[in-house]
Amino acid sequence: MRNSCWDGKNLDSADHKSHISYPASGTMESGGPCPASHPVKIPQVMYEVMWDTRQFVDKALWPENPKEQPLVWSSGDKSEIPVATSIPLSPTDARNLGLA
Repeated sequence: MRNSCWDGKNLDSADHKSHISYPASGTMESGGPCPASHPVKIPQVMYEVMWDTRQFVDKALWPENPKEQPLVWSSGDKSEIPVATSIPLSPTDARNLGLA
């Protein structure tokens, strides 16, 4: 779960997190209200991609270390891509969302 409420004023803060907040109760998914200090709901986007990975059923293709697996990003990165870096916005969209 990501922070889903914004203070409506600051695009960033000294600690890079106090300008955003979690809902006062519940969750963003359940429609939880934002606290008075952070009254603006941040739009949430989920992007899911599914691949047919049946060709990797053969364990001979997998590394010997059970914590590794053969599926990685084309960059070689084996971790998740943070949402903030995986959703490009045009300058117009960023301005419309109050991010620029």
